[in-house]
Amino acid sequence: MAGVPRVRLHGEKGRPITLRFGEMLYPEGDSSGLGGMLLTENLRDACCTDLYICKGNPDSEVFEPRLTFHGYRYVEVTGCACPPDPAQVQGVVLSTVTHLDGQFTCSEPLVNRLFQNVIWSQYANSISIPTDCPQRNERLGWMGDAQVFAHTASFNADMREFYRRFLRDARDLQTEEGQYPNIAPVGGGFGGIAWESAGIIVTWEVYRQYGDLEIIRENYASMKKYMQYLMGRGWPGILTDVGPLGDWLATDMETDNELIWNAIFAHDANILSEMAQAIGETEDAAYYQNLFQEIRRLWNQVFVDEEGYTRRKDGTRNDTQCSYALPLGYGVFSQENREKAAAHLAQRVRRDGHTVTCGFLGTPHLNPALCDNGYQEDAYRLILQTAYPSWLYPILQGATTIWERWNSYTVENGFGGNNSMNSFNHYSLGAVVSWIYEYVLGIRQEPGSVGYRQIAIRPLIGGFEYASGHYDSAAGRIGVSWERKGEEIHLTVELPANAEAAVYLPAGKVLAAEGQETGQADGFIRYAVVNGISKFSLKQ
Repeated sequence: MAGVPRVRLHGEKGRPITLRFGEMLYPEGDSSGLGGMLLTENLRDACCTDLYICKGNPDSEVFEPRLTFHGYRYVEVTGCACPPDPAQVQGVVLSTVTHLDGQFTCSEPLVNRLFQNVIWSQYANSISIPTDCPQRNERLGWMGDAQVFAHTASFNADMREFYRRFLRDARDLQTEEGQYPNIAPVGGGFGGIAWESAGIIVTWEVYRQYGDLEIIRENYASMKKYMQYLMGRGWPGILTDVGPLGDWLATDMETDNELIWNAIFAHDANILSEMAQAIGETEDAAYYQNLFQEIRRLWNQVFVDEEGYTRRKDGTRNDTQCSYALPLGYGVFSQENREKAAAHLAQRVRRDGHTVTCGFLGTPHLNPALCDNGYQEDAYRLILQTAYPSWLYPILQGATTIWERWNSYTVENGFGGNNSMNSFNHYSLGAVVSWIYEYVLGIRQEPGSVGYRQIAIRPLIGGFEYASGHYDSAAGRIGVSWERKGEEIHLTVELPANAEAAVYLPAGKVLAAEGQETGQADGFIRYAVVNGISKFSLKQ
């Protein structure tokens, strides 16, 4: 959690009492001889220590710091005249997020724990700004972490004003030539295009989720300035000087950085075109759409071979999960290459034993890319995987939040010898939760819709015995639940007042439907439903 302790302390006047904070304890019997002690190496230069001088209350006195917060799971208290009773030690959770807009539960307890871990990491890393972690000598607004998690964050809670402030911080730090910071506020850091592009990507996510045109208008000039900065780094041609980071902390570290950078460059142009169109800047919209098409054409020419495999600029094959998932998610593969690339992604996932070898940048796109191209069974196998590296593996090692690394701690090997780069509260790898909302529950929008003005319900049922959840959108609560019963699947859809939606169900499997059939496309039957509750039955 992130917050402060509220501890009842005992001691005569003038007695110093020290409180230290940590996320983990060294396991009993640890070879370091520190078994049972706080792990503090991962805090680096952060002291994470409070000193309290007793005023001498004859009974006890309560300490609750007001000018700091800590990221912690354990608090060590030393110096008391007598130790506080456990009931006299409380944790006060601090967060800008005070209300959840989304909820999810399913038949798999570990997946439910994953969802809760993501929520807790969002709480802890949403204190005024979107931090990367709440505990060590960073707890800074790293832009890359923010942009990969923004879509999930906006399902879990109303983040509109939170991100509006963050984007203002980013604008304040934008350079004269147009470069966004890698950390906002404060500045500094490193990262490159995937971090800096939060100025465009987070704006897009807020607009898409809430239908907020003002967020575009507030950031429009700075987004255009950033695109000019990027174009000055090598366009027309492959951008090579927009790093240094790529798919940060991937277990397969081979994804070509230039492939990633130029896919993000294309995505920036594409969504800026959409946003320009939304605020009536039609000439700019056409310009950036043409730019996207040109970047896309060059990207496919340079980074894709004749068989649809990804490759580096020198022609050597790349073929990593991220090298397919991220550009598929960003629509960068040409129509000709998309189907082949999706097949290669599925093959790569299977060769990896349905484990996740992406890092921060590729992970949010992995399951959606599979599902969008007909490989939903592989996506479900990924979410249910318990072997390393996977979303459920850390939970089996004791995780109660999302970790920076899949193996930040293991029961077998402890902390793995890299304690200085080891956060136990980092939300980036939890970005998969947006896939849960949009694909497991099927809560989506029709193409071109923003703010859930045109709702589309399209669950891809698989893997679980049941799933249920809701999202409190700008249009009201959208709820979906489905359950397997014998040879049938029962689906319930709840819509807010005055809302309409299109429910998409697989053709040939619908047994009963409370809705008007309005057509078929891509193997799905479309049903029109209105506010209230609608029920459907399908064959297994």
